[in-house]
Amino acid sequence: MRYIDAFEAHSIMSKQALDSDAAREGMCDALLGPGRLYEALRARGEGHRHASP
Repeated sequence: MRYIDAFEAHSIMSKQALDSDAAREGMCDALLGPGRLYEALRARGEGHRHASP
């Protein structure tokens, strides 16, 4: 039962964060900003995809 309660709480907090304009802006800044996290993660994922048979 605790697992379900924790999952529900996490889902509620995630939805609140995603519904927040400030949180979405912050996530976009982190992914697309000077650190270029999105590009790094995408390249990393493509490398794993090509390495698999």
